[in-house]
Amino acid sequence: MLINTSSTSDSTTIIELENRYYYVNPGHAKTDFDVDGFKWRIVLEEQQIVFTLLSELAEFCTIDLIIHCTDFVSSSTFTSQFARSGESVVHQWLPGGHHVQLEIDQIIHETQFSGIDFSRPFDQTNAILRVEDEDFHVHTFLLSMVSDFFRILFNGSFSESSDLSVPIELKEISSCSFKNLLNCIYAYPNGFRITRGNISELLELSHFYDCKRVTMLCENILLYNLCYNIRSVQKMEWAIRYDLETLKNQLLRQEPHLVELLALE
Repeated sequence: MLINTSSTSDSTTIIELENRYYYVNPGHAKTDFDVDGFKWRIVLEEQQIVFTLLSELAEFCTIDLIIHCTDFVSSSTFTSQFARSGESVVHQWLPGGHHVQLEIDQIIHETQFSGIDFSRPFDQTNAILRVEDEDFHVHTFLLSMVSDFFRILFNGSFSESSDLSVPIELKEISSCSFKNLLNCIYAYPNGFRITRGNISELLELSHFYDCKRVTMLCENILLYNLCYNIRSVQKMEWAIRYDLETLKNQLLRQEPHLVELLALE
């Protein structure tokens, strides 16, 4: 994101943010802006620049804000980490001209559950699934309970002629994504967390493997905003793609204009 600031003849500072202009008092420019769903406040004073995180952050999550400041004389880059809403960071900086450009980016860090070790047998696992040459030892009864795909795989005609001690290969999926799905099945909520970083792939995999429990968990996270700062348009796209009717109805009540997305189905 680019933010441009400049000064008029009467020294009033102008902040340009996505083609919107903010006229503020000389020597003290302030505005709020949005970067990928996270809300921030910027204050430019005579010799310093202050950034404040306005959005809530999920537990076990931090966010880095990277600011590259350029004027006619010099350029500077500042990186700051934020862990909670309302936190502010002050950078000492003296602009070398009347026109200043701020390029802003952010990096979200989510501390994730280290995960269960599926690479070896545990607690009387009785089947092996192979994804990208990586083996996952699983319990057929548990996966059959939560997924129609695995219920048919383990209990249908396939199982009658198959030795479950021989790895069953699953294709069109990455081993990392599949491990996240298994951890969600085995260890949510006592360890594994559904986050802004993994909810998209969990929705995709739970839909592909007909794992209704994981789909329901993800929908509840979105319904109650437990994954902070996911845009309503993104939620609606998921609701349409993965048949999340409760989420879809909630979004339409809250933001009726989203009905336009239904026409694109």
